[in-house]
Amino acid sequence: MPNIFTENPTILMISLALIVALIIGFVIALKIAAFLRSYRARKRTKSGKNAEKNAEKLLKKWGYKIIDTQARRESFIKVDGSRLDYFVTPDIIAEKDGERRVIEVKSGRQAPNPKHGATRRQLIEYSLIFSEFPLYLLDMEQGKLMKIDISNLFRPSPSSKPTNGLSIFTTGLIFGLALSAAAYYFL
Repeated sequence: MPNIFTENPTILMISLALIVALIIGFVIALKIAAFLRSYRARKRTKSGKNAEKNAEKLLKKWGYKIIDTQARRESFIKVDGSRLDYFVTPDIIAEKDGERRVIEVKSGRQAPNPKHGATRRQLIEYSLIFSEFPLYLLDMEQGKLMKIDISNLFRPSPSSKPTNGLSIFTTGLIFGLALSAAAYYFL
């Protein structure tokens, strides 16, 4: 059986060149993707730092005294019985009317929304670890300071009711029987 590569070495060279070009293109695409991820992360960090600086100015304008920024507090969890230490760092601790407050600053489209998962988890963590201070979320996009209260965190919502597997099964069974009867009747 004739071999196309031995009979026509040009096809072999073109095939090898294409394979090498594909590999080089793939490596370049990976490098570009990594650069873009890094660039976006740096841009978000810079934007966040600018938002925090502007937040300090805004809070001072509203009569707050800045006590600390990026105040770290150590905490821990236990994983399989072993202690795992970590730090949390809210953006600002400020005082107004003799009351110190933890203020988390957020900017962007999603982050300022307390329904945003990452923001909500962060607020819950701060509320638990800095429990002696009231917690606020400062939305820099809207210039709005919101008090966060997690006192109902461990209580189920009045609108959330546990689903009963039997009721779901029964509903499905009745629906299935109705469809079967309709199909039998009309066909």
